[in-house]
Amino acid sequence: MNSTDTPMVTIVRNPETLGEIVRAKRKAARLTQAQAAGLAGVGNRFFSELERGKRSLELGLVLQVLERLGLELAVAPRGPNLFALPVPEFVAAQDSKASVERKGSTKAGGEKHAASEHATQAGKNAEAGRAAGTGVRSKPKRDDGRGLRGR
Repeated sequence: MNSTDTPMVTIVRNPETLGEIVRAKRKAARLTQAQAAGLAGVGNRFFSELERGKRSLELGLVLQVLERLGLELAVAPRGPNLFALPVPEFVAAQDSKASVERKGSTKAGGEKHAASEHATQAGKNAEAGRAAGTGVRSKPKRDDGRGLRGR
């Protein structure tokens, strides 16, 4: 087996590295940016921004470009960290923590804070109003003096 038979794997930790990989693949195929963008089904500007490593590009379109260029994105564990827990355990830990927080904060003597109870009751009232179709809102609309005609 020679070196052309084994796929090259590059670790991508930032958008600039991904852009360099896309540019190298495009140039190896002897395509202009416009040709590659057309084949990938994206605009020239998007393709150019991808090659430059723009951080805010739409992930779905990035994946589309990679697929059309014959590339794929793989995700692998990086090393020990908070997310190294198996997903079900981590999610279960977060769910149990959130449910404890939702029960309401308490004062030293065990009584609930009044603000917490008020917020909970306001949420229940709004929920009940929506369920009944009454349109009850937790906050009243502001009247700007124009009445209904001014809107």
